[in-house]
Amino acid sequence: MSINHRSLIVFLIVLSVSCSVDRSTELGVVSSKTIVIDKKDFLDKISESQVFDSVIFIPLNLPKNELMGSIADIQMYRNNYYVLDMGTQKIHEFNKNWEFEKTLFSLGAGPNEYNEILNFSFIDNYIVINDLMKVEYYSLDDFAPVKTVRKNHMGFKTYVTNDEHILNYQLNSPMDDSPFNVTIYNYKNDDITYQGSLIKSNIKGFTFSQEDPFYTNKGDNYFIEAFNDTIYNVENGELSTHRIIDFQDIRLEIDDLIAEPGITSRDIANSDKAYFLGNYLNNELVETFSFSYKSKRFLYMANKQDSVHYIYSSMIQDRTVLQLPINYFLLDGQNIFSAKDIEQVSYELEVVKERIASNPQLQIHEATVNALESKLKNSSGVIVKIHVK
Repeated sequence: MSINHRSLIVFLIVLSVSCSVDRSTELGVVSSKTIVIDKKDFLDKISESQVFDSVIFIPLNLPKNELMGSIADIQMYRNNYYVLDMGTQKIHEFNKNWEFEKTLFSLGAGPNEYNEILNFSFIDNYIVINDLMKVEYYSLDDFAPVKTVRKNHMGFKTYVTNDEHILNYQLNSPMDDSPFNVTIYNYKNDDITYQGSLIKSNIKGFTFSQEDPFYTNKGDNYFIEAFNDTIYNVENGELSTHRIIDFQDIRLEIDDLIAEPGITSRDIANSDKAYFLGNYLNNELVETFSFSYKSKRFLYMANKQDSVHYIYSSMIQDRTVLQLPINYFLLDGQNIFSAKDIEQVSYELEVVKERIASNPQLQIHEATVNALESKLKNSSGVIVKIHVK
């Protein structure tokens, strides 16, 4: 998933402890393909302590003079963590304790080089880089180049699945007369395994697409189609329905909007209808996604072990002084991970210190701020590790 979805969910920074009423709702059958969203379960705010057991900040320390920009992806493979820095087009490897190991950097236009990392995955002892028109394999032992495979199809978004297929996704537009929006093929022999047109024409002034419609988690691949509130599973080069988000009477009905001229994104956001925003995470412990309703961004988070779920729009922080990130990665089946660049963390700490200086009641947080600032000194980035109740 992309780190640039900051506008989807707004987390409220509040330093005092919340006394919110517990409005958790029992979770239905987890194996069901349909998730029913009931309006009566919506919460304006929820406290961290109701959902999370702990929030831990882990400094990322790179070699001297090595800078880290925008962290776009985090993956775990064979007990190592891999962090994609989209700004520098580098992938940094860390061991299970988040200690730096090595960096993959092969940007360029020559042999065994990539122009852009669209996404990366792991197959056997290889790290696989998905470039615009080719796929590059590098050895996990030393990041040495192994082979290059050319792609014969190019889409608006493209993704290499864990079983070595290419999934291409193309938006409809007034200039696009292609009969297919999704094509999956085996790039080794170019055999097409799936073609389908899932996406209806866009409404003028508004698109229901999302920046990154793909999500992968330890062998599972998902294709997210926000337009029709559907999550698809990608397996063996085929696409099948994994989840349907049912908003019942508050679901945004696309057909009615298409028939009405002049509809804009503002009209839709201010309506009393809900629509799936497209970011989705799922593992053995938790399932979570976000949606919009009456101009608010809500987060659905289901705890599968306790069979409860929450639907809330803002989080009151009673475990940390830093704003919680918006984009998450489920890596180990027990924790949610996210990332912040060090400039963002420094800014947030300065804001908190200014508030402490102007409000004596917040002095109890000063020691926490100082300890965190000391811990993160000289780090290149920060991993946020959250344990879900």
